[in-house]
Amino acid sequence: MRRQDHARVGMGCAGEILVMLAMVLTLNAELVAASSLETLHKFKPGDGANPLSSLTLDEAGNLYGATPAGGGGNCTPSCGTVFQLVTNSDGTWTENLLHQFSGGNDGENPLAGVIFDAAGNLYGAANGGLPDCGGYDCGVVFKLSPQKSGPWKYTVVHKLTGADGEYPLGLVIDGKGNLFGTTQGFGKYYAGTAFEITP
Repeated sequence: MRRQDHARVGMGCAGEILVMLAMVLTLNAELVAASSLETLHKFKPGDGANPLSSLTLDEAGNLYGATPAGGGGNCTPSCGTVFQLVTNSDGTWTENLLHQFSGGNDGENPLAGVIFDAAGNLYGAANGGLPDCGGYDCGVVFKLSPQKSGPWKYTVVHKLTGADGEYPLGLVIDGKGNLFGTTQGFGKYYAGTAFEITP
């Protein structure tokens, strides 16, 4: 094949690629134009603020999450919340506060979301709690259990000591109910830990 023929083949391929790219861009533009955004809830300082983590969905289509701020408590400026967003039949959503952190033994300022176990309990991790980790509280792993009537029951599953980590992040759970997580800090060098909590 002559050099000119090679050039024509190359230009033909480039032309096909440009046409395909134009088709993809047009399709993406149409999808973006067809999409819409719906606000489910606008947080106020009393019910939570600055949600950072992903949401967890239950079988009924309700959403659960945590906020590192808002809700009050003895923190500066606030301690954070765990919340539920319930879907209503008319398409609106209602927020229920499941827990407002106090900044005491229950912890404060959760940075990650919450997860479900097979029994419908929620688990999460928060900073704060006791004992003290060099002027800061080490953190807690907590459980929220639904009750037949009344508010969800809050329980601290484990208080971090600093020796096993401090400033916990998110959790995952296996089929046996074992919790796995990580911490940002540990010991002199703040290198962090990975941990397992067995029921």
